[in-house]
Amino acid sequence: MELQAPQYAMPATPPDYPLRALRRGWQGQVLLQLQLDAVGRVTAVEVVRSSGYPVLDRAAEQAARRWRFKPAIRHGRPVASYVKIPVDFQLKDQRR
Repeated sequence: MELQAPQYAMPATPPDYPLRALRRGWQGQVLLQLQLDAVGRVTAVEVVRSSGYPVLDRAAEQAARRWRFKPAIRHGRPVASYVKIPVDFQLKDQRR
């Protein structure tokens, strides 16, 4: 079965960096698994690998629920699928 992986329908809006994490200098990467329906909407979000900070994990999950994708295509038809996405929280990205 040939499967064309889903792609972002529009650039993903990065999660808001939680103020508590900023103040405490917390950084990390969250690996999310997103379940997508055949239209490309996120129907479920699972943390596959935690950043080590629940507040960062929750921020990543909340952002991912707003993302939109072009659906995966199998045999020329859109299908439900899963995709794993890393979400980085880096303090250097927050400095202006």
